[in-house]
Amino acid sequence: MIRLRERVDFAETDYGTALFDELSGLYWLVNSTGALALRVLFDGGDIDQAIAAVLDRYLVDRDTVTRDVHNLLARLREAGLVT
Repeated sequence: MIRLRERVDFAETDYGTALFDELSGLYWLVNSTGALALRVLFDGGDIDQAIAAVLDRYLVDRDTVTRDVHNLLARLREAGLVT
């Protein structure tokens, strides 16, 4: 299960999602496609469900979505925003 690290806030905006790290004061913007994948994951879904949700909503191929979701999670892990 993917979860936000403690003291990281998640807020949806008109342009996607903002993640704010209270400890560092930094924030990250995630576009609407990434925000959809994150909502599925934060609601208890797995990576395959997040990919399926993006494929259901957007006209894009599975390989691209799979790569992008994995890259997003890798970057968020590197930044220490998710566990």
